[in-house]
Amino acid sequence: MDTVTTSLFCPNPWEWLDLTVRWVSYDTVGMAFCSLCWATEEAYLYFGDGRFNDGVPLEVLPTFDLRGYWNSPRIQEIRRLWLEGIVPPMCRGCPRMAAGELPTVLRSAISDPYHRRICDERLTETSGPRTVNLGYDPSCNLACPSCRREPVRFKTGHQTHALLRAFQDRVIRPMLKAARWAFFSGYGDPFGSPLYWELLRTMAPDEHPELELVFLTNGLGFTPDNYLQIPMRNRIKVVQFSIDAFTRETYAKLRGGSWPRLMQNCAFVQELRRQGKIERSEWGFVFQASNWRELPAFLEMARAYNVDKVIVYTLLNHTMDKRYAEHAIHHPEHPNHREAMAVLDAARETKDLNVYVELPKQTSQTG
Repeated sequence: MDTVTTSLFCPNPWEWLDLTVRWVSYDTVGMAFCSLCWATEEAYLYFGDGRFNDGVPLEVLPTFDLRGYWNSPRIQEIRRLWLEGIVPPMCRGCPRMAAGELPTVLRSAISDPYHRRICDERLTETSGPRTVNLGYDPSCNLACPSCRREPVRFKTGHQTHALLRAFQDRVIRPMLKAARWAFFSGYGDPFGSPLYWELLRTMAPDEHPELELVFLTNGLGFTPDNYLQIPMRNRIKVVQFSIDAFTRETYAKLRGGSWPRLMQNCAFVQELRRQGKIERSEWGFVFQASNWRELPAFLEMARAYNVDKVIVYTLLNHTMDKRYAEHAIHHPEHPNHREAMAVLDAARETKDLNVYVELPKQTSQTG
């Protein structure tokens, strides 16, 4: 494979830990040094002993020790490539790198002291992850077709809940005490998951001196009452609501939640933003055949709510299988592709609103 050089630096291999349960089967948790929406599956922490290359089985999670793998020779080699200005193969399709979006940054413009030290001292080992993307519990209060085939919510008494709770208590809680960022949550919903919600209600600020929070949620649970139950609510920096629609009818089709409640919670988040209690509000829009025509109106609605940023996501084939081709309008083979791409191009040029179109690696039409 040809060498690809870059003037950018990505800190993820040194500090990011993505914990995402295997879709559909929910029997293993994959661990990666990057979001798998950005990198290829080669970003998984392929463990040297060969036991867990397809993910860590749930029954192993409560006693799993990441320390023996975090600085494996393979991961150190990936870090070395970045230090030499070479893009590792699994990172070449990254939409963030292509757009110059964080976490990538020009090497000459690095301002974070820790990242500067990594480059200056050419460090290939670290003490552990600083950013943890929590996606090990798929439990959610919604069942969006783009995300899952059926409702999933593991509660007390379910074996999966017991295993994941043991993992959360024995592994995740100590990890977060030394972390800088936690994403609630990369899969599942922070309010729809009994486990995530328990964690949020029991984390004490004094036990997490540096930790700050990013919320990735469908928004239905982000109510004033729930907000006040979070001891670390003053550490919430970013709140992103996944909405995917401008009209109530499309929202009902793609998500199925309460539109009036969602709008109330959108207003609540914007009030928190106005008061300076959060630093950024974001809306997410998964671009697909069922909603692409609504994107311009959606952006106008975001502007009316004074949202800081809209992220337009490409539909990925998590669970749709052969139905994916019908919905994946970003594929050139789709009959409405050209017209939809014109809408997407116009969104990129939106004035007075930060719109980021995230185009991850292309996925096959049948998975």
